[in-house]
Amino acid sequence: MAKKKTAEDKFSPEYIRKHRTFPALKTFLLVLCIAAQIVLICLAIFAKAPAPQDEIDSYTVTVEPLENGSLDITYEFVWTALDEEEPLTWVEIGIANSNFSLYANSARGGTATRDVYDGYCYVRMDFPRAYTSGDKVQFSFKINQRDLLHGEGKERYFYFVPGWFNATPVEQYTFRWKVSPDITASNAQNNDTRWHTWQGSLDCGEYVPIEVHYREGSFPTAETVEFYPFDDDDAYNELQNTLWGTRIMAILFAALLIIAEVYIVDSYVSYHRGRGFIRSGGYHVHHYGRVNPRYRAYRDAQNSRGGGGRGCACACACACAGGGRAGCSRKEPNKQ
Repeated sequence: MAKKKTAEDKFSPEYIRKHRTFPALKTFLLVLCIAAQIVLICLAIFAKAPAPQDEIDSYTVTVEPLENGSLDITYEFVWTALDEEEPLTWVEIGIANSNFSLYANSARGGTATRDVYDGYCYVRMDFPRAYTSGDKVQFSFKINQRDLLHGEGKERYFYFVPGWFNATPVEQYTFRWKVSPDITASNAQNNDTRWHTWQGSLDCGEYVPIEVHYREGSFPTAETVEFYPFDDDDAYNELQNTLWGTRIMAILFAALLIIAEVYIVDSYVSYHRGRGFIRSGGYHVHHYGRVNPRYRAYRDAQNSRGGGGRGCACACACACAGGGRAGCSRKEPNKQ
C-alpha cells in the first residue's frame, strides 16, 4: 500500500521542486510592469504644462494719491479667451485689501461688483455675453483704495502690489503712479513729467511690488497702517505646478513598480535555484518559483494576530480665488 502523504511532506524542498511550474503569469506581469514604467518615464520626461485658459494682452493700473492718503486706482484690461470648451463669462481681479470702494458707474465692458472672501479681496467683472476661444474683451473699473499708507514718525510711503494671476500670463503690463514734487524715491523703471512707470510682461504667478516714498509732512492728516511683508507663497505658477505634480506622480508610480518587479524576479531566481533573495520572518519568500509554504504559514499567523484600530485624516485647502480665471491679491492678516 502506498504511503499517504502528510502535510509535512508538502513543506519539503523535494515535494515543492517536483511540483513546480514555470511562473508564466508572473512573466506576463513583469512585461506589463516594464511597459508601464516606460510609459510613466516618457510621461515624466515629455509632459507639458497645461495651456492657460486665457491670456491678458494688456494690463494697465493707474494710481493717483489723494490728500487723505487714499489712492484712486483705475484698472484696465484687454483679455483674450483661449479655452475652446469653457467660455469666458466673468473674471475676478485681486485688490490690495478690503478697505476699498468701487466708484459707481466706473465699470466699462461689464458689470463690476465688490467681493471679499476669507481675507481675499476682489472686484468681479461679469460680461454681457460669453467669449469663446480667440475672442477679446476690453474692460475697466475704478476704485478708491485705503490702508496702503505706511510710515513711522514723519516718514510716509506706499507699498502696493497690483493683483497678479497664477494661471494667466500677461503679455504687457503698465503700472503708472502720478508724479508729485513730494515724492523722494520710488522703484519705478521710468519717470517722466506725469508718471512713474513700471512696464514689462508677467508669467503666471509673477507680480510687481510698487514702492513710493514721500517727503516729511506729506499727507499730514492721513492715518498710517502697519506694514506687513509680502507672502511669496500666495504667488505661484499654477500651470508649472500642475506639470511638476504630473511628473512627480509618474516617477512615484514608476518607482513603486520596482517593488513588484523585484518580487517577480525573486520568484524567477527561486525557480532555478530553489531559493530567492527576499526573506521575511526568517524564511525565504519564494521556494522553487512558488510562495514558500513555511513563509505563508508564518505570514498568515502574523495576520491573524493583527487587530483593528481607529484612524483620522484631516485635509485643508486654501483657494486664492476659486478658479483659473481669477486674479490674486495679498491676504489680509487676521481678517476673515
